[in-house]
Amino acid sequence: MPTNTSLTRLRRSSALVLFFAVLLGLGVAIPIALLNRAHNGAREGVRTSGHVAGRPARLAVRAPRSGAGHPLVYVAIGASDSYGVGADDPATQSWPADLAAFLPPGTHFVNLGVPGILLARAAQVELPVTLDARPDLVTVWLAVDDLAAGVPLDTYRQELDSLLDALKHGTGARVLIANVPDLGLIPRFNGQPGITATVTAWNVAIAAAARAHGATVVDLFGQWRELAAHPEYVGADGFHPSTEGYRQIARLFWQAYQSEPG
Repeated sequence: MPTNTSLTRLRRSSALVLFFAVLLGLGVAIPIALLNRAHNGAREGVRTSGHVAGRPARLAVRAPRSGAGHPLVYVAIGASDSYGVGADDPATQSWPADLAAFLPPGTHFVNLGVPGILLARAAQVELPVTLDARPDLVTVWLAVDDLAAGVPLDTYRQELDSLLDALKHGTGARVLIANVPDLGLIPRFNGQPGITATVTAWNVAIAAAARAHGATVVDLFGQWRELAAHPEYVGADGFHPSTEGYRQIARLFWQAYQSEPG
């Protein structure tokens, strides 16, 4: 099982990062000095305890600069789904936490998921922390919120290309990137005209960016009909996965991790 990362000394800085990220996602102007202050606060040192039997990794904001002593460092970049919104206990039942449980004992797990964050903001807030962590494995699931917020596909494509390029040249880590599920099968989007065609166009862009940077696509779109056949996999809000839904998503990431890179 992965090591357990304490949040005791980071609760205030984590909340501050989340607060600024939400405001930025709403288009509220934030002085850059304050954003830097929030980010720098989140990058302060974190105490890491030893292995705690039977308990998965907790949410974290920063990993140690060196992965010494850990067989593998895993960082999850994402939004509300990575954070675990919809799970009974997001800190321990998000899909990144479930995926971390599949990884070698002693793996250091860092979950940077921030509810509501868009790709552009994640590149500002989450990417620098990821580079500091020197990860061996990075997962990226940042698309649904951008699509729902009306971010132009060309803009998203450029931002994703920049993010994957930074991960490739800044870490050398194995990168798994999820595409967009078939949102037409999710209760919140039922009946929305053209949603499947829109999702397909976004997934073409994600696949092209992954190929260009050697990342592995986790095909949630292709597997979503099977998942959608289980209402228990969807949370009470009709949008986010449930605790069991996250377990199923983690298995898809694990299968992709076991496949050949690229």
